[in-house]
Order: sequence, then C-alpha cells, then structure tokens
Amino acid sequence: MEGTIVDLPEFIRVKKRYGAYLFLDEAHSVGALGPTGKGVVEYWGCNPKDVDVLMGTLTKSFAAAGGGGRSLESGALIDHIRYGSAGPCYGAAMSPPVAAQVMSSMKIMLGEDGTDIGARKAVQLLRNSRYFRRRLKQMGFLIYGHEDSPVVPLMTFHITKVV
Repeated sequence: MEGTIVDLPEFIRVKKRYGAYLFLDEAHSVGALGPTGKGVVEYWGCNPKDVDVLMGTLTKSFAAAGGGGRSLESGALIDHIRYGSAGPCYGAAMSPPVAAQVMSSMKIMLGEDGTDIGARKAVQLLRNSRYFRRRLKQMGFLIYGHEDSPVVPLMTFHITKVV
C-alpha cells in the first residue's frame, strides 16, 4: 500500500507479447480511480477484456461490513477457486442488508440512480487527494506514491512526535 498505480497498458502489452495471464486486484482502486471511479482499468482507458481476472473487495469504497470479494471472471478458473479453496467452504454469505447497501452504492457510482453524484465524488476524491499530498509536502513531510492515488503513504519516522 504505497499509493502506486500500476502501469496497466505496459502490463497488458507484456501479457499479449508472452501469452501470459493478467490478474488485477482492484481492492483500493474501485470507487477511487478513473473519471467515474471504476478503477485502474478506467483510469488508463484500457479494455477490461485485456485483463484475465479482475478482483477486488467490497470493504473499501463500498464500506461493506464483513468484506465480500468480487471477481469479474467466470468459467473454469472461478469454479476451481470456488470448489478448491477453504473460503467458500468455511465462509459465510454476505448478509442481505450489506448486499443491498453495496448494490445501492454501485448504482450511485455508475449513475444508475439518475444523478451524477458518483462521478462528481470520484472527481472530488482526486482533487482532495492531490490537495492533501501538496499540503503535506509543503509542510515538509516525505510522501510516497502516485499523485492520483487516494492512498497517501506518509513517512513519520518518530511516531511519538506525531501523537
């Protein structure tokens, strides 16, 4: 969590050149990157079909209690994960109220609620993140990561001075 943003076009180029698979974890980018908050793929203007597995979580931008993962992949790979890993066997399904909350958040984010609130919030988050980084740098803090990332790693060195 260094606030970096993967150079997705380059990864896609390498994937195609060598016939590799590309797995993209969008846990910190969905709802936070791209003009409408759809993540790294939208941020770079790439085709989602160029990514073999898009994975993420619902605990960040959607604030879903208990998490809940998501994958836009289907077919044999997801079946293998479902039937061959411990999570689906020992985990529990998302509760209906949390599922409804996530669906409502997604509708707002995608503009399916008839407003542009989701897109405006994505733009505002970008502005806020850039402003926050700029002010911290002006105060002399050492900041890592990409300027467009809402994850802002701040080096404190002496935590007792911060507290």
